[in-house]
Amino acid sequence: MKNNYKVPAMLSIFGLLLLGSCKKSFLTPNPLSIFTPENTYVDKGSMIALLNTSRVKLRNEFLNDNPLISTEYNASDLTVNGETAPQSLKDFDTQLTPNGAGNSKILDNSDSGGESSYWSAAWDAVKAANIVITRHSQAKYSSEADKNEILSEGYFHRAYWYYRIVNQYGDVPLLLEEITKPTLDLQTSSRKRILRKMMADMEFAVKWLPVNAPRGAVNRAAGYHLLTKIYLCLGMFDQAISAANEVINKSGLALMTNRFGVDKANPKYNVLWDLFRKQNISLAENTEGILIGQDRYQVVGGTASGSQRTRTYGPLWTGITGTTRNLGDPQYVYLLRGIARSRPSVSLAYGIWANSSGDYRHTWPNWFPMDSLKYNNPANPAQFNKPIPKSAVTDTIRCWFPFQYYKIVVPDEVNSPLISNDARGGYTDVYIFRLAETYLLRAEAYYWKNLMSNAADDINAVRRRANAPLIGPADVTMDYILDERARELFTEEPRKTELTRIAFIMADQGKNGYSTGNIDKKNYFYDRVMAANNFYGGKLVAGGIPFKMSPFHMLWPIPQSNINANTGGQINQNLGYTGSESNVAPLE
Repeated sequence: MKNNYKVPAMLSIFGLLLLGSCKKSFLTPNPLSIFTPENTYVDKGSMIALLNTSRVKLRNEFLNDNPLISTEYNASDLTVNGETAPQSLKDFDTQLTPNGAGNSKILDNSDSGGESSYWSAAWDAVKAANIVITRHSQAKYSSEADKNEILSEGYFHRAYWYYRIVNQYGDVPLLLEEITKPTLDLQTSSRKRILRKMMADMEFAVKWLPVNAPRGAVNRAAGYHLLTKIYLCLGMFDQAISAANEVINKSGLALMTNRFGVDKANPKYNVLWDLFRKQNISLAENTEGILIGQDRYQVVGGTASGSQRTRTYGPLWTGITGTTRNLGDPQYVYLLRGIARSRPSVSLAYGIWANSSGDYRHTWPNWFPMDSLKYNNPANPAQFNKPIPKSAVTDTIRCWFPFQYYKIVVPDEVNSPLISNDARGGYTDVYIFRLAETYLLRAEAYYWKNLMSNAADDINAVRRRANAPLIGPADVTMDYILDERARELFTEEPRKTELTRIAFIMADQGKNGYSTGNIDKKNYFYDRVMAANNFYGGKLVAGGIPFKMSPFHMLWPIPQSNINANTGGQINQNLGYTGSESNVAPLE
């Protein structure tokens, strides 16, 4: 049966960023650049220039100060916001509301525009993709294949962000056309309806995306990787396995198992270390990167301030009495300065590493245990160079936790610890999709089909490369798959998105007592967070605010200002939030 997708015209920016205020600028579509239709949509090259806007949006989620991706972690089983500022999101029950209180990275009702929140960033990305999709036919191409390649990458970017939106915010409007005028009659579409449309688009796209593409562009393997996730969402597990097979077996990609790149000759390191050297991520010999975002110091098109990844994920060790950020101090040069915007749960810091003997991801030099931290302030000679006991730390939330050094500490070109006492983590390329995740997605599909031996084989492909002990079919559970994802993909995967996706599948399958009928009150997302994240039980407090979460937080709220402004249509609110009592049935 053919699905017909009637599309309402779009608001400015989403257009759902609109009318929180009634300023004229929010009623007028924003051009993405200085280009106009007359000088932009000329040939394949100009369309690729337009696609670069979408490619940058993929990358920017992971970069700059307080990056969006850290919120995915802080709203999950793996980390919490370790900052003490009162506006930092800890108590979801009281701080995250449809009217805008709470974390601006989730919900931004301001009229600042830009990519200040996932809500604004995702819809801005959908808007950019829709311009490519709507306008691609205006350019002249040397072949039909070139034309379809441009359309297919536009489909990819739209599907990528809709996959994220529906697993962050649930049912939302389905927008498939370029913004041309503000519209106030949007209708909510069901999550499944949106996913079915994205599936159809991506089934077309994987036929035309190039097998080989420049780093930073979208290739066919990236299309199949995304399609694997969409198939999983829809419970199409055989199709998910087939799509993953295309990436694993037919794309020319392979897990990196031998040393390579800048530190190849240094025997103290290993292949996991090599994978995350900034100089190695985009190397042609790196056959594991599927889709990569590129960011280089002093290169046109780079971010304003690099990754700042150490600042985001590293402990505020310099907040411990007896430590210092003296310029050139060896410990400061080695660790840089973190502020624990994302502080690991006990599970991430300790629990998931129970069976990790020899695991490269949990051994020096890739892993930094806090018993390696020393007093480094020469002004205190009685303590100097002695290990710091945990009992001496007054703020263990921000200042004391072990971490994956090889991913989190990025040499800083701008704020070198030799000349600055605020070294935050420098410029680096980032993995958006990596082949190790494809193996774990296929393992998950096998799990849903109860093919545990196959699932164990795929998990072991990742563990074997990491020099970790192998597992058997009896060890395979959903919790184990998520643990392995945490071990392998921390800082890379959108963790909250993946947990919510799995919670929906669990409810659709009726597994373990979950169902779609009461998913806002009982779901796997919440149960996993409560079991694995020791903070969110409400007993721990930082800055006077308790860490708390409820089952309905598996979906984030829709901004109330956008619902109110949509006077000619109906945008639903998610269950559990004020306003959901006015919901109507979404378009199916």
